[in-house]
Amino acid sequence: MAEPREAVYPPGGDGPWAPRSDLDPAKYQAWKADIKPDYYNHYFYQGVIPLAVDPPDDRNDGGIFSYATLRDANFDFAKFLADFLRWKADLLEVFTDFFFALPTPLGAIPELYKDDNLFGRFFLRGPDPTTLELVTDDSQLPPPLSFKQPGGRKVQTYGRAPLDFDQALAERRVFHIDFSKYSHVTSPPRFASWPHAVFIVIPASSENIGAEPRLLPIAIADKSSGTFATPVSGAAEWEFAKRAMLTAAANYHELGTHLSRCHMAMERYALATYRNLPLWHPVGRLLRPHFKFMVATNNDAIKNLINPGGPVDSNFAAKIETLVKVTVDAFSTWDLRTHGGIEADLARRGLAGADCTLPFWPYKEYGLKVYAAIRNFVQAYLSIWYPSDETLYRADIALQTWRRALRDEYRAPSLMDEHASLEDLITACTNIIWTSGPQHSAVNYTQYDFLGEAKILPFCIQLAEQKQKFEPTHKQIGDQGAVISRLSLYRWDQLGTYSTEDFLTEYGDLGDPDKPWRVVVERFQKELKGLPIPLPETRKGLWDYTFLAPQNITNGISI
Repeated sequence: MAEPREAVYPPGGDGPWAPRSDLDPAKYQAWKADIKPDYYNHYFYQGVIPLAVDPPDDRNDGGIFSYATLRDANFDFAKFLADFLRWKADLLEVFTDFFFALPTPLGAIPELYKDDNLFGRFFLRGPDPTTLELVTDDSQLPPPLSFKQPGGRKVQTYGRAPLDFDQALAERRVFHIDFSKYSHVTSPPRFASWPHAVFIVIPASSENIGAEPRLLPIAIADKSSGTFATPVSGAAEWEFAKRAMLTAAANYHELGTHLSRCHMAMERYALATYRNLPLWHPVGRLLRPHFKFMVATNNDAIKNLINPGGPVDSNFAAKIETLVKVTVDAFSTWDLRTHGGIEADLARRGLAGADCTLPFWPYKEYGLKVYAAIRNFVQAYLSIWYPSDETLYRADIALQTWRRALRDEYRAPSLMDEHASLEDLITACTNIIWTSGPQHSAVNYTQYDFLGEAKILPFCIQLAEQKQKFEPTHKQIGDQGAVISRLSLYRWDQLGTYSTEDFLTEYGDLGDPDKPWRVVVERFQKELKGLPIPLPETRKGLWDYTFLAPQNITNGISI
């Protein structure tokens, strides 16, 4: 964990540094008494996930400067609309490519599943960098690789797997991604597969001087079908296994990592903040800009994306009534402390240490730098009001109310204990900003190039009306291209840049240049700009990882 920097201002909330009224309990109680019962009220989606009941759509506020207007006027968005209308007008199904005005996605190449090296790279530099884990115990392996099963370690005779497989385990060179827990998530007659893939890192050798290590697949097991494929299983069988793994990863990315662990995981913190922390409260002011447009966007997704008969229900591995089990599971097994920040999440997956043998991984190397900058900002900002002895922090009834609401009303107890420390608050705010900004940017804006083309990576291997597996229907191609394009072609703002537009005043005055915290915000902006992240703003090749370049990171989940 990065060492926190000194506070910019003398701690304690005295003098000109922090308006004392920001922590005035009487002022807070008066504000709280005016909150109406239906203001950002919530229900539990699927009985588990707290979401707002008919929230206001703030994306239309601001007239010609509104989010909706600027999004629709965006040049790439105009191209998307042209392609969408062209596809909808193709009643005779003459066109085979959705992308015409828009560029063809860079990932629309069969090498993603034909080339083992690129297949492995997909899970490091592709749309979901959160699923790969280090294998530390024999029980994590699928049965043919486990000593605990008859005929274990069969993979020793297969292709690239070394005879010293246990030495590779000891050297921390074996990794896996396991979707087999979702093998029950099916909607026959659709064909669905939830495989378990095992990878090994092949280090640079004397014959390969100067080359970086490679992450290569050595086995893919499918629990539901009982199949077990390896690089020497035969070209067709091995290719099918890799394509099935990519499709499972795409489904988990959309319903788990993206929807559940970004959009839905963050909404409860937004709702608790709107109802319990006013604009002028230090933590309310800090967090609100990172929530703007998210609740309305999530409500739109419930009604038009994951609704019965909607694009997910019609085109994914299973009907939404079944597929939503992935969303609920991903949500229920996520918590703010261990999953919400990149440092703890990498440690949880065994990928944090300097002894990690993976190839150079931009998400990790650059993500840790961005995370440290956010933490420095949060620590410096909060120190304006709360001295290190925690006297004012402990006396803050607004924070007590906010934490209690998250524990009791929104079922989010992590880091919100009644006796949570100031350090816990710093971690909580850092992780909320990380998940809303950089993490969401990393899993959202990667979608276009990797998930836009159904002919290469469809969300469903075989729908009922398909004649062949991995041959998507005309509707599948159009729906997938349209949904992914719409989700990933527009950025509203930039991390650390806070608007002062009048129609955004409900998100607080963090960007006000006349306020005493201006120096903290400016230093955050300067630190982000100066991070040693040599990432281009625009991509030229598929593996150019631009998504954590600070200029490409948004403040929040605004699309």
